[in-house]
Amino acid sequence: MFVAFLFLSVVAGNVFMESSFRRVPEITERQDGPKKTYMLFDPCNTNKPGNRTVSCSQIKMREHSSKQTKYKIYPRDKPVDVECDMETDGGGWTVIQRRTKYEVNNDNFEKDRGHYENGFKTQGRALWIGLENLHALTSFPNNQQSLRIELTRTGETKPTVVLYRKFQVGSEKEGYKLTIDEYEGPEDYDALSYHNGEKSPSRRA
Repeated sequence: MFVAFLFLSVVAGNVFMESSFRRVPEITERQDGPKKTYMLFDPCNTNKPGNRTVSCSQIKMREHSSKQTKYKIYPRDKPVDVECDMETDGGGWTVIQRRTKYEVNNDNFEKDRGHYENGFKTQGRALWIGLENLHALTSFPNNQQSLRIELTRTGETKPTVVLYRKFQVGSEKEGYKLTIDEYEGPEDYDALSYHNGEKSPSRRA
């Protein structure tokens, strides 16, 4: 199985991606203003060629009580340094994006397309796992993914929860097209269905 945390600036809140057979936990990135957390859960065939580790979920199943948070996984043919949450809701979550209040000057998310495709980290602990890796994490056959968003506003303790039962990121050839559908949640909180079918825009430093 794959699990990941996705922290995006599109919506302020917690977002999770999961399979249909597991409930997702709440993880919150603390920062000034609204809390922002996006999480991704992706089940997969754990018997990959060469028995390579492709997710934090695999690591959790193998090590059970591990408290370590930093690992290498292989969603593609190259190792990727990731952070894993091994405690929340049984553990096995892979952080794929994090935004923090420490993004200043050139140490922020304003990167060129190459960085967005391959991933990056900043000194302020912000990170992005990369579109190529995100495509790999969401594209295993016969495994529809769900994206859950928890919106926690300043001064509030109870989050507003929305769910997209279908979530996938396309390949480079497809322009990393976003597939997101089957929204469940309060009215006026559906911020992503409008972007269904859109391709990733080019970014310049």
